[in-house]
Amino acid sequence: MTQMNMFDFIKNNITIIDYIPFGKENAIRRSTLSDLTKISDRTTRKILKHLIADYGVIANYETGGYYRTTDVTEINAAIMIELERMRSIQHTVEQLEEYKKKLGGA
Repeated sequence: MTQMNMFDFIKNNITIIDYIPFGKENAIRRSTLSDLTKISDRTTRKILKHLIADYGVIANYETGGYYRTTDVTEINAAIMIELERMRSIQHTVEQLEEYKKKLGGA
């Protein structure tokens, strides 16, 4: 089967959320989701970002998989990880801005 785009997949009444299990111990890798759904990794990543608020899909950074949860402790842990990632990215941007100034860029 050829790779479907996100819209073909949804149109066929199959959604990626059906493949995402509950529970950290059952986390499924993004590559596996892409293989099962025939949706490209890039599109799968975009879809996963949209499933956070509605379905509680979070990443298990220990295993590299995704799962659904209703556990507030797990959600808080995911928030802390994402905040740290955000701070790290902000730091990198600031360093690039400094370097750009050294080169005479505006």
